[in-house]
Amino acid sequence: MNAAAVNMDKDIDGILKSHRLKRTSARIEILMLLLESGYAISYNDISERLGDKFDKSTVYRTLNSFEEKSIIHAVNDGSGGIKYAVTKIEGAAAHVHFKCDTCEQTYCLSNTKIPPVNTPAGFVVKASSLLINGTCKYCS
Repeated sequence: MNAAAVNMDKDIDGILKSHRLKRTSARIEILMLLLESGYAISYNDISERLGDKFDKSTVYRTLNSFEEKSIIHAVNDGSGGIKYAVTKIEGAAAHVHFKCDTCEQTYCLSNTKIPPVNTPAGFVVKASSLLINGTCKYCS
């Protein structure tokens, strides 16, 4: 095992331990896949990359537990499905997502926060999202 793989394994162990989740093969492989991806990925992409290793319910349960623990967050990029990305900063304010019109990858812009919105009296904001479309640095 090379040094990068050892560090990734330690990162995964630390994430699971800090969120009080047991170390299972499904959690390890799905989290590794999400950490290695530089962009948000859909359930179908995750399932395709995993092949026949885990059944659908295991993958869904794993993604749901990761989302409940804020290890990952769901991204609606207008593609008709939800994509998932690792939450880089736990407890951070909602951030902007960027979807490339060419390659159709969706990236977290974790350092670009969604500004607060003044809502009319009686309106309660429960969640917010902001999607920017354009061309990513890989497609420019």
